[in-house]
This record gives sequence, structure tokens and C-alpha cells, in this order.
Amino acid sequence: MPIKKFDSDLGVIKVSKRRNVKRISLTVASGSIKVTQPFWLPYFHGYRFALSNRVWISQQLQSSFVFSLQDGQQYGKRHVLQITQGGNLACRIISNKIRLSVPEGVDINTQPVFDCFKKGLKRALKKEATDFLPERVAIIANKYNLTYKKLAFKAMRSRWGSCNSKQNISINTYLMLASWDAIDYVIAHELAHTKYMHHKADFWDLLRLIVPDYKNCQTNLKQLQKQISPLQF
Repeated sequence: MPIKKFDSDLGVIKVSKRRNVKRISLTVASGSIKVTQPFWLPYFHGYRFALSNRVWISQQLQSSFVFSLQDGQQYGKRHVLQITQGGNLACRIISNKIRLSVPEGVDINTQPVFDCFKKGLKRALKKEATDFLPERVAIIANKYNLTYKKLAFKAMRSRWGSCNSKQNISINTYLMLASWDAIDYVIAHELAHTKYMHHKADFWDLLRLIVPDYKNCQTNLKQLQKQISPLQF
């Protein structure tokens, strides 16, 4: 996917071309301005398109959640960030520590450091999900006489979980950043799909039986999604 970068007073604007795209689109996420356009359009067209929407871009940049890395901060259910100065830039998961090594003199809150941390966090959350959630899923399934075949954990951006027609369930590893109530809601939601592969009345009745306060969990997850968006790839 060809990409060209343009410097502007709004920040760096990344313009990418795709052969299967028919319309030009603009997104702002994690402080990054991206334009996706048809392959035949010149790059400068995408740059001008972004500038023509500068008011909207400014609003999105101002409202975006800014993440600041702090030593001792907890992520997930048991991992704590440990920042050390010196050596090469690296992020390792050791026991319950996310050990982020930053070269001497490098500002911690810069994009390369943050990207390195995100890779480590992704591994830490995958381990937590694998360690904690299989038993939790099994308990809820057995209690409500629901069955599933396979259980997988992977990083996803657009949804917290999924269940296919073969009763295979996937859970988003970033869910480990949510409360236990919200986690149980997502588990219940996907387990309910093993019986009802739709969102009609029968499905919601079953979900309400398992998680009476499911609407509040939905609201909390929507808020969380905005907050953790900078942490996701």
C-alpha cells in the first residue's frame, strides 16, 4: 500500500492509495491523520482534501485521548509498567512486569517509545486472557447450559468478541483492560450466540438472564473503547 507523508500545521498527513477503494476518506486516530484514496488519484489531492477539512481534524485531535506512560502504572489485571533508562529501546514481559527500556536521554513520551510499549502490552494482555478467561467462560457456560467448541484470544480493534456458526468463540485480548463485570458481559454475549445467532428478542432475553445490567456494561465498554484506542494497533 503506497503511502506519502505531508507536513502541515495540523501535523503529519499520511496519504495512502488502494486499488480497491472508490472514494476518498479521512480518519483521525491516536493523533494520526490518515487519508485513503483511489489508486489513480495523485497524492497531493489527498493532502488538499485533508486541509479542506481542517476544522473537523482540529476537533478530532483536541478530543482524542492522550496517553502518558508512567512507571508503576497497572495495565490489565496484574501487569505493572516498569520503566528503566539506559540500553536499547525494548519492551519485555517478565513475570507480572512490562519492562520498558528507554535509551538514555530519550523522552519517554515519544511515538517510537510508545509503539514499543504497545507491542509489549499486546503480549501481556494475550497472556492474561489465556490465563484468566478459559475458566471464566467455562463457569458461565456450565451455569446456563451453553456449549461452545473452540475458544481463542486475539487482539481486535472493532469488536470485543465474536462467535461463528460453528460455536467457536474469539475474545479480544484488550478486554483485559475492562472491569470484570464488562468482561463477563462480553463472555455472556458470545455464549448467547451459541444458541441464538442473531440479536432478536430471544437473544436479549437470554443475555438479560445472565447479565441483568448488560446495558450499563455496553455503555462502559463504549467509553473504554475511546480511552484505549491509542493503545491498539
